[in-house]
Formats: sequence, C-alpha cells, structure tokens
Amino acid sequence: MRLHRIGASFRTCGKPRPFTRPQEARRAMLARFCAGLRPHRRILLATHENPDVDGIGAVQALACYLRGLGKEIRVVVTPAFPAFLGFLD
Repeated sequence: MRLHRIGASFRTCGKPRPFTRPQEARRAMLARFCAGLRPHRRILLATHENPDVDGIGAVQALACYLRGLGKEIRVVVTPAFPAFLGFLD
C-alpha cells in the first residue's frame, strides 16, 4: 500500500485518513495555547519570512479570531506583505 502525505492527513487509495493522534491530546494542546493567551490584552503575531498564501491566511484567521475575543492584535510580515495578497491586509 502506498501512502502519500497530504497536509495533515495521509491518503490511501484516494481516501484521506487522519493522523492517529488522539482528539483529547489536540484539545489539551489547544486549551494550553488559549490559557497562555488569556491574560494578555495585546498580542503580536508573525508568520515565517517571505510568507506564502497559507502563512498569511493562517495568521489573518488567528488575528480575526483573537480580535473577536477583544484582544489588540498586531501582525508582522517580513520582508513585506506580498502585493498580490493586498486584499487581505
């Protein structure tokens, strides 16, 4: 059987199969992440250098979510925000 890594899952015979990490472990990791952010009002978010669409989208989605929680968010993109993604700024 051949496995092809695709994002966060493996494909076998064309059907995605999620990683075997238990759902409880994911929830615990997310809870720790949220607990670390909870006491802070101002948060700085960054993505990797020369970001691609995935990096920009992820940081923008997290910023939107955190703003909804009343957090003051600043996003840093280096060296600059890609011109073709200007509609996301």
